[in-house]
Amino acid sequence: MDASKSSNVAFGEVSLNVKGEAKLIHGANALTAEVTMYATDWCPFCVRAEKLLVSKGADLKKINVDEQPDRRAEMVEISGRRTVPQIFIGSRHVGGYDDLVSLDRGGELDVLLKNIS
Repeated sequence: MDASKSSNVAFGEVSLNVKGEAKLIHGANALTAEVTMYATDWCPFCVRAEKLLVSKGADLKKINVDEQPDRRAEMVEISGRRTVPQIFIGSRHVGGYDDLVSLDRGGELDVLLKNIS
């Protein structure tokens, strides 16, 4: 994405302005719902969440909140949580790593990822 251009991505009631600061990580399957993860590079749960999502073929938009402190405030505003990772699949706030694993174990993660939004 060209950093000089911006686009809006809707998360339920909240509109998130994406200006190209997010890192796009392509999974093996291009036919998945849009996944956005607020994370840090040093967080082990963020690394695990990224590995799980990429292994499922998700195209992951990773927003590093350490490099972009204003994006951390944005994360708190739209998720209501201060910890990382915070993961969104389409417009649904999934939560953190434990929530993601719970969805995977219950068979819901694959369904959410295949629901193109």
